[in-house]
Amino acid sequence: GGPDVLRGVSFRVAAGECFGLLGCNGAGKSTIISSALGFLAPRAGAVALDGRSVGVVPQADALFDDLDCRAHVDALAALRGFAGGRSALVDGVLDALALPEHGRASTLSGGTRRRLSVALALVGDPRVVLLDEPSNGLDPRARRDLWNVVRATRARRAVVLTTHDMGEVEALCDRAAVLVAGAFEALGTVAGLKDALGDTYDVTATSTGAADD
Repeated sequence: GGPDVLRGVSFRVAAGECFGLLGCNGAGKSTIISSALGFLAPRAGAVALDGRSVGVVPQADALFDDLDCRAHVDALAALRGFAGGRSALVDGVLDALALPEHGRASTLSGGTRRRLSVALALVGDPRVVLLDEPSNGLDPRARRDLWNVVRATRARRAVVLTTHDMGEVEALCDRAAVLVAGAFEALGTVAGLKDALGDTYDVTATSTGAADD
């Protein structure tokens, strides 16, 4: 019964394309992801995904602290119906994401935990992958490592990525939308958005006293 969080949001993402949703906290990015997954029912409009073939990386890592990487991937593969050849599937996912087999999730670094979340999203080779602020809270090196993983996994998949970082959009996305208060302020190629919105800042420094030599 409250006010609409999203207003007039519409976009398509093709296979092999990474589409960015850029906006500050509260702009509606996660609401779009939740609506796409069916967690929130839209009052109007429709959401179409590639059937059930969807992988998701939530903002907060949904991991079991006492399980290692292999156990996480193996458990999800079993839940998704993989029986024969599951061990080889798990090996392939761990290798692709450069994940250690052993070591409880509670002992993993933030960057490794995020890579494990991406690995879980890719079990079953989904055609659509939704990444909700995947690099939030990571240090620069861990963020670069995660970006390399996203680049390597986008082939043949439609990827939707939410972020508040224009640098992340430039690094990963083909197209993006700027989301402000639940509505698209701009939508287009990354180069087009930079031309329309600008990518420079004016910095003014004022001296408060004589500088030391």
